[in-house]
Amino acid sequence: LEFNIVEGQKPEITYVGPALVIAGQIVNLTVQGKNFVRGAVIKFDGKDLKTEYESDQKVSGVLTVPNDGEYDVIVTNPDGKASDAYKFRVSSVSALIDGISFNRIGKDCASETIVINGRNMLSGVKVELVDATGATKIFAPVKLTYLSMTQVRAEFDFTKLAASTYKLQVTNVGTKIPAEIGFTVTETTPT
Repeated sequence: LEFNIVEGQKPEITYVGPALVIAGQIVNLTVQGKNFVRGAVIKFDGKDLKTEYESDQKVSGVLTVPNDGEYDVIVTNPDGKASDAYKFRVSSVSALIDGISFNRIGKDCASETIVINGRNMLSGVKVELVDATGATKIFAPVKLTYLSMTQVRAEFDFTKLAASTYKLQVTNVGTKIPAEIGFTVTETTPT
C-alpha cells in the first residue's frame, strides 16, 4: 500500500461581515472563503476570537466592534497556515441633535433634566456641557437616561456651574466629533 500525504491548503477569505458595523456593538463576525478546517481561529486586529467552525467555507466569532478604522482579519488553521489579511472597515455613526427641551437656565436650579431630541444616538452615548468661553471645564450629567436612538434625558445640577455660555455635546461611542448645541446658564432662572 502506498500513501500520499497531502498537505493542507492555505485558507482564503472572500467575505467578512456583517457589512455595516458600528463601534461598540457586539456582532457575530462571519468569515467566508475556502480551505477552513475544524479548529481554525479568526484573528481580528491580531487578537484571537472564540471561533465556531461551520464548514470548510465558513467560520464565525463574536466581536465587540472597536472604534472606527481599518482592521486585519486573518483565519489560521491548526496546522499554522494562515490566510492573507482581509481589510475590514469599521465606521462610526455620529449623533445628531434636532433640539433640546430648553437652552437657558439659571445657576440657582438644581436637578433639572434636559430632553435631547435627535437622531443616531446609540446606547452608551455620552452627554456633557462644555464651557464655550475657551475654558476646558466639562460637566457630566448627574443622571443620563437613554430612551431611544432619537431621545436622551440628561439631568444636571446647575448650581455647580458658573453663569456662562456652554455647548451641550452628544457623542456616540467610537466617535471623536460630538454633535453640539448652544446652552446658557444665567445668574438667576429666566422668567
